[in-house]
Amino acid sequence: APADAGPLTVQARASLVAVLELPSTVAAGGAFTVTMTVLNLGDAAAVGVAPGPLAPVAGSTDSLASLSGPTPAAADVPGGGSASFTWSARLQAGGTLQLQGGAAGVDANDLGPVVAAPATSNVLSQQLEVAPVASDPLGDGTAAAALAARGGRLYVGPGADGRSFWRLDPTTGQGTLLGVQVAVDAGPSPADNQAWLAAPPATTFGAAGCSNNTAACGPSDEGGLGVLAAGRFSGAEWLLYASASTLKARYLYLAAQEAAPLSFQAVDLAAVLPVTAVTPTALAFVPGATADADRIYAAFTDQADHKSPYLVALATAPAGPWLDAASPGDAVELGLAAMPAMVSSASVGILPRLDAVAPFLGMLYAGGGVGVVRSTVPVPRAYGAHPDDWAVATPASWSGKSSVAGRAVTGLVPFGACGAGPCLFLARSVVGTSPAVGPQLWRCDPAQSGADDACDPADWALAAPNQGGDRLLTQLGVATHGAASVLLATPRYLYLGLDDASTGAQLYRAEVAPTQIYDFKGRDGCAAGTAGCQGLGGAGFGDPALTRFLDARAVTAGGRTTLYVVAGDGARPLRLFAVPE
Repeated sequence: APADAGPLTVQARASLVAVLELPSTVAAGGAFTVTMTVLNLGDAAAVGVAPGPLAPVAGSTDSLASLSGPTPAAADVPGGGSASFTWSARLQAGGTLQLQGGAAGVDANDLGPVVAAPATSNVLSQQLEVAPVASDPLGDGTAAAALAARGGRLYVGPGADGRSFWRLDPTTGQGTLLGVQVAVDAGPSPADNQAWLAAPPATTFGAAGCSNNTAACGPSDEGGLGVLAAGRFSGAEWLLYASASTLKARYLYLAAQEAAPLSFQAVDLAAVLPVTAVTPTALAFVPGATADADRIYAAFTDQADHKSPYLVALATAPAGPWLDAASPGDAVELGLAAMPAMVSSASVGILPRLDAVAPFLGMLYAGGGVGVVRSTVPVPRAYGAHPDDWAVATPASWSGKSSVAGRAVTGLVPFGACGAGPCLFLARSVVGTSPAVGPQLWRCDPAQSGADDACDPADWALAAPNQGGDRLLTQLGVATHGAASVLLATPRYLYLGLDDASTGAQLYRAEVAPTQIYDFKGRDGCAAGTAGCQGLGGAGFGDPALTRFLDARAVTAGGRTTLYVVAGDGARPLRLFAVPE
């Protein structure tokens, strides 16, 4: 050549391949995403690539109730690159679905068509929105039990005789009945049950109505359903149980191992609780910046007037069969009964008790029928000596309704977005007329007043209040809804469960921090408050005799989160249900 002709780019023509993906499972009625990835195996760019219509493959037993997309409608795909397109879809009914679809565009060099052959997706299976897991899992007719989640497994119990727990492995669906072995304190302040002191360890936490100093009661003559929790404390994952007592309650029982029988160590709180303390009402694991800053908080009531509530902070885990907790080194009672917010309520006939304890934005919150208090420091000290460690956080409009006697607050739960952080939600049951108990859902936005990282009285407002009737209740459009019995958050949803003696208890969930009824969704994704909308899985999960939710916990295992709910009527054997996300 007489002169340099310069470089010449040689490109293989654009060549498209489509890959179509569906979730492997989706809850019945739930929305899901269809994803098509278009790869360009050539060198030249493919211009204006757009997916074609999607269609079910022969053999699918379900069909699409809705399909919107794709997003984007078209895109350029560079040589050696890819582009993704998505659709939002919902299934028509139960069954399986497999889709097929391709895409086409234009070669950037020769302007000729380039086509991706139709791709076939994986098979999507539709799960039940709410699935039954077990009826009477403890096998003894237990009507009410508590739930805890530890190590990706669910614990249900104890049984009516206090001798067993039922453990579910969600990855296999296998349930195992586990006995218990409970340490009997023989230290300086020994346990009270002479039968177990003579023949330790105990094999029960105690049956309701048991006779003292018999093997039917717990190690310190406890009997009846207490409170159950699980969490990380002092470098280990613990299962924690506190038994009820008609005489005195002073023990926490912790188990770190999982082998059968479950072996519980005892923590004696006699140094911080008086002999008149009787009922444990709330437990919480609150992690610290380091393991030695971890705390377990346990709330108790008292038989004597004006002494409740007690809130004990435990800082030391038992190293042997039992720990006689010394104060203040191992445990301290935080003296909240002396706070004016608690004392003033005793005169109006409401037992000042704490039903829920939880961390929020680094501080401790505790709530019950009398109101809400919070710490002003991460590890609060006793109110009497350090009153500045505590502040009142009761909603300003709290007195508009009277709390029910007993457990009035179901939970304190961070969820969603309020300003630069999450919101704090509180579910409360109040005295009504018809029904006799009504629900309230409160929402704290810390940015509304005062400090942006703390809930002050003016920061609270009713979330999703009734649109008609009693506008101080949160009944989600159903006038027969009663007590608020479930409040729980996962990374995806806020769940609210309401008892209902007429139709059966109903469970709803919201994907955003709710401010109005329609933020909650029920069966098949219906908006709460719209005509005919029932809770997830229908009223009573399909059985109107299931009028109450007794407890709920979320378990994450195998990368999937499932909400487990115990439902019943308080008399017949409990039933366990799963709500997959």
